[in-house]
Amino acid sequence: MDSLHPATQKRLRGILRRWGAIWGVPGLERLARVRMSERMTRSLGRCNPQTGLITLRSNIPTSRLPRILCHEAAHLAAFRLYGASIRPHGVEWAGLVEQAGFAPSVREYTECLPSRPRSVTPPPYYRYAHRCTVCQSVRWAQRRMTKWRCDECLESGLAGELKITDMSTP
Repeated sequence: MDSLHPATQKRLRGILRRWGAIWGVPGLERLARVRMSERMTRSLGRCNPQTGLITLRSNIPTSRLPRILCHEAAHLAAFRLYGASIRPHGVEWAGLVEQAGFAPSVREYTECLPSRPRSVTPPPYYRYAHRCTVCQSVRWAQRRMTKWRCDECLESGLAGELKITDMSTP
């Protein structure tokens, strides 16, 4: 468990051991390698089931850490139990999350977590800027994407509407 305080490492190993017993994956705490990342800004966690690496966003509040870890550890357990052919957030994964005592959720609200704004400098081949009318984050595209919405604002219960600007015209 890279870059984690020893007390946190011990706590997370105990949680993973308990979930491994519930899920029928003995030694889950040894299969999983948990590390924190300062670079994650758009998601709270990621799991690579083939390697057992679980990467979590470094500024997750301690109160939400078990829920996020459960989401990612369930990916690892589902891979071990059912193989690679299942859907990442399918019924097998959802069942494991429920057995651990959490409601399965693909999106976790990030409104209390600071995030870096998206780039305001377009890559040279992008023409359209899609700017959120609330948080001012920007997404770039080669064409107008009228169905796009701001994910962070949507997760916070807002409309997530984007204003589209053609950057090729002055």
